[in-house]
Parts: sequence; C-alpha cells; structure tokens
Amino acid sequence: MKLFRPSIYLLTLLLLLGACSSSKETAEEEGEEGALVRIDENLPAVRQARVFLDGKDKGLTPRVLRVDRRFNYSEILLRIGKERVRFFEIEQTRSSNSNELLYSFNATNTDGYYTEINVEDLPKRRDNYYYIPFRTDPLLITDRQYGLQIIVQ
Repeated sequence: MKLFRPSIYLLTLLLLLGACSSSKETAEEEGEEGALVRIDENLPAVRQARVFLDGKDKGLTPRVLRVDRRFNYSEILLRIGKERVRFFEIEQTRSSNSNELLYSFNATNTDGYYTEINVEDLPKRRDNYYYIPFRTDPLLITDRQYGLQIIVQ
C-alpha cells in the first residue's frame, strides 16, 4: 500500500502540470480582443476581434472564415469587447439589387477561381456595416484591419 500511494501522488502531480501547461498554451495562442498581432513581418499589425457567424463564436482574428450560402448564413459580426467593429450582411439569392451592385465595387478575379474583394470596396449601408452581394463565383473578401479573410461560396 505504501508503494502505491507515492505513485498516485506522482501521477496526480503530472496530470495537474500537464493540464496547466496546455491551458496556458491555449490562452497564448488565442490572444486577447483588441490586441495587436503581426501576421507577417512584412505586413502591419492587425487588431484582434472576436468573430461571430450567425451568433456562433468562431474565435479571434486573424483567421479565414468559410461561409457556404447553401447553409443560409446571413451575418458575420466582429466585436472587441461589447463594441461592434464590423458587421457583414450576406445576400442569399440574386435580387435586382445584386445586379446593380455587380458594378458598384471593384472586384478582380486574379486566380481564376475566387473573385477577390477588399472590405473597403464592398457596398456599405453605414459605418462598419457592409453588404456582401450574391455572386455566382466564389468570393474572397479581405479585411486587412482585423486580419480576416472571408470565403463565400
């Protein structure tokens, strides 16, 4: 019995140390809302924001967010604390409005698959409220301020 007790204590201690180190690594990887993070040494730092897709937390930026229109996703929200810093409304089907919008922003199809759009070139309803129009080709939307890439298919 005496030989068994030290091994239990040792095992418990190792498990506790392992749990502490893994939670610390997760916290360092996750970062903090509003913190400045450098994605690449040649690029300016981006501000981390929490990403929500139809109310579901998708983590912090920088990140790539894939949105499939077939699942009827309708909005993307970026928050820092309680402040809404970006809001994207996703048009689900072609409408007369989307036909007009095809010519209202600069989009380039550079890789033969995605039409690439900068956030600044998206139609805006008001400050920080952007509209993602329906397009038949997949979109790659880049938000350089928060390090977010949105792929809409």
